[in-house]
Formats: sequence, structure tokens, C-alpha cells
Amino acid sequence: MINTRHTNFFFECIVESRKNPAIKQFLAEMFDIFRASAISLFSKVSAFDFLSDEEKAVLSSLIVAIHEGLELQWFISPEKINTSAALEMVINMLALVSTDENFINTLRKHHEVEKKGKLWRKKK
Repeated sequence: MINTRHTNFFFECIVESRKNPAIKQFLAEMFDIFRASAISLFSKVSAFDFLSDEEKAVLSSLIVAIHEGLELQWFISPEKINTSAALEMVINMLALVSTDENFINTLRKHHEVEKKGKLWRKKK
């Protein structure tokens, strides 16, 4: 979730994790859960059957990297980053490899909920 409250807390945890192994472990587990959720989603969509388990793991890491990179850029220069447009581009990129319209439509519906401000908020 990219918003001032969550993003500030996340970055404070990142900095603290350099000297606190418990926080570092927590963050590692959080990223594991994030990647596992993406892998689970890809595994449920027949359009991604052509990917091996290893390729699904790599794709999930890329999705996490895109999210975290957007979050960092938004945190530094919120006026220069259109997170909504960037996430729409990610959906479009996934649509290039997926022929499952239900999957793409589900992603688009979720993104529409985020754009309405329920999950994504402008930095104050």
C-alpha cells in the first residue's frame, strides 16, 4: 500500500533492519508472503501455465520490485510519479503474456478500487 502513513513506517523499518535482526527477518517474511501471493495467483490462471515454477517465482519478484521501486520514487518525488498509471501499465504488461480475460478483468477491477482512494492515497 502506497500512502504516507504506511510508506513512512515501511522505510523506517528498512533503516532499522540494518541493526535489528528481528525487523530484518520480519521484512524478509513480508516479502516472502508478497511473492508467494503473486505465485499463487499466477498458478491459478491457466494463461500462466506455460511458465515453470521458477519462472513464476522470478515474475513474482519482478512484481514486488516494481511495487517497491514505485513506492520509493513516490516517497522521494510524489509529484513526479503517477502510481495509478504505473500500476495500469503493469496490468497491461501482464495482459501481454496472459490470454485469460477473467484474470485481466479482475486485476483491472482491483485497480479501479485502488484508484478510487480506498487503498492508494496521495501524499499529503
